[in-house]
Amino acid sequence: MLCISYPGAVPSDSSETCDEECRPGQCCLGGRCHCINTDTLEVDECEEPCQSTVTGGLDVVFVLDASGSIGATNFESMKETVVTISSSLAIASSNTRSRVAVIVFSSSVRLEFNLNAHTDLNSLVQAIRRIRYTRGFTNTHLALRLLRESALSELLGVRPSFESTKVAVVITDGQSTNEPATRVEAARLHSETDFEVFAVGVGGGVDQTELEAIASNNNAVIQLSGFGPAELQRLEADITREACTAPATVNTEVQPMVSSVLGEGAVSYYRVRIPDEGLTFMFDLEMGRVLVCGSTSTRNPDCRDPSSYEWRCETNSYCDIFARGTSRKRRQTSTGFMFISIEGVEKNNSVTVQIVEGDETISEAISPTILTDSIIIHSDPLYEVPVTHTPPGMNATITSLCYQVHGQSGSYFSLISDDCIQVNALYAAMNNSNDGNFIKEVGIVAQDSKQNCAEIRMQANRCVPIIDGVAFNKSYDENGITVVKTGKQGYEVTIPNCKATQGDDVKFGIACFKTNDQKVIHFNVNRGSGIKPGAHGLIGQFWNVPVEVVSYSGNYSGPANNTYVVTVDHPDPNSPPRRFIAELHAATWDGKGEQCLYVGSAQSGAINEVDVPNDHVIEGTYNNYEVSGVFDSDFQYNQFQEDQCA
Repeated sequence: MLCISYPGAVPSDSSETCDEECRPGQCCLGGRCHCINTDTLEVDECEEPCQSTVTGGLDVVFVLDASGSIGATNFESMKETVVTISSSLAIASSNTRSRVAVIVFSSSVRLEFNLNAHTDLNSLVQAIRRIRYTRGFTNTHLALRLLRESALSELLGVRPSFESTKVAVVITDGQSTNEPATRVEAARLHSETDFEVFAVGVGGGVDQTELEAIASNNNAVIQLSGFGPAELQRLEADITREACTAPATVNTEVQPMVSSVLGEGAVSYYRVRIPDEGLTFMFDLEMGRVLVCGSTSTRNPDCRDPSSYEWRCETNSYCDIFARGTSRKRRQTSTGFMFISIEGVEKNNSVTVQIVEGDETISEAISPTILTDSIIIHSDPLYEVPVTHTPPGMNATITSLCYQVHGQSGSYFSLISDDCIQVNALYAAMNNSNDGNFIKEVGIVAQDSKQNCAEIRMQANRCVPIIDGVAFNKSYDENGITVVKTGKQGYEVTIPNCKATQGDDVKFGIACFKTNDQKVIHFNVNRGSGIKPGAHGLIGQFWNVPVEVVSYSGNYSGPANNTYVVTVDHPDPNSPPRRFIAELHAATWDGKGEQCLYVGSAQSGAINEVDVPNDHVIEGTYNNYEVSGVFDSDFQYNQFQEDQCA
């Protein structure tokens, strides 16, 4: 079947017409537009046209060099490239669709048509092909000035910042006639409008530094060797991809709140200009779970790649982050924006982002509360480990064994002791002696991928990771060990576990909170971490070992149908398993919505048949886990191979 390549074409042997308007290179088949492979002449379904990654549409402005050095033939090729790129966009009049405008410059500059002129692809393509080649000088600064001034007025027809993503594509083949003026106008365009600007240089006569001044960032600079078909096809692919993923600019003066609805794996991208006083971003989940991350240097940071973001949080409820503004002296090395990515984790996700000036993060931690029975956990460190075997009706993927270990103020205790990892915690007394102890400091010794050992230390009063004696307040990534900021005062530490039976890394969460006017540390280990069976410590002894949970039918004074017998197998086959009674609660200490099998504490009262709270849950007593310092590994159940770090 022959497909004639022009808008709205029909097969040559049919009078069939389509309800929708076909794009260039498409034909009508079965009442729908289809695409043709120009190599095989086979007709197939078309890919969906590109739309913005956020709820609004795309406003795309092409700024074309029509100076004498371009030549008439190359100018025609440039126009056809614009046609092809425009054909990949969803052109329509609705607010969720894309619109295109074209500015042409040489000695003078003119707006060929604005964003409101063409709301269907057919008329847009015809208008692009009617553009005349003018010849003359390369007055790029005039084009950038017209783009800025028309964007700030009604001339260009741009939509408000929260209704569309703005993209400008400047294509030129040489240095501008007035380079200083071009740099001035480029700076004003960036500071006064919401456009993300791509600078395309064609041929060997372009000035790289000038392109970088025109572009929003260095990643938005594209260089081509010429106007050949292969080069233009690469340009079409690059611009289409970048335009479709361009971050929406949020103007906080008119839009202090944005919402995003995402499916699993879908990502929304935003950028927000950071004033000197800084901004607080508050992410409030209405449904599902999201990954959120941000960077001041990387456009569209990947929340799964620690090298591309400066902070990250994963939440099914709420998280916030304060982004400090840059001074004028530093602005030359900064984009001046915070680039934010929001990725949906579950099937359906809905998040609202509120943006306010200054530091409005939540600094006071909510008193830890176990739900369903209103048991208040005051302060003794509460540890959580995943439960690997549960009875029918209990979800093992969201159930943790929760227990407190009192310890002794001023002493260090081993939390995890594995072949390649040692984690210790310093206990300190709360101001109110009845509240027990809290974790004041955490120390980690870990072997990296090059079999060297790193020492990571964090104290509650400073809450900045110190790695081998050097403080890192943003991120660290060396030889498989990463430390990434996940909130105002939280960090995620990832460590390769050299002898784990699982292939996963070990991930720790370390967060600082203020409770009862004292700064405390909360330490947790992420689910799925590769701590091997046989590890020890107050936490490590429960990790990746069989934990059986069955309903308890004996006499018990607690809530009915909410009591279970927990059996923990001992790593040593010659030692008997440990059994104790636990209450199932609806949430862990921070109200995450994950189920918690809680085994009592001195504050909330010992659960029946647990004769010695905590000391019955762990092997031995807490004194058996005491070490002499923040990085020491000498205690009764030590598993850490200390000679690795010699």
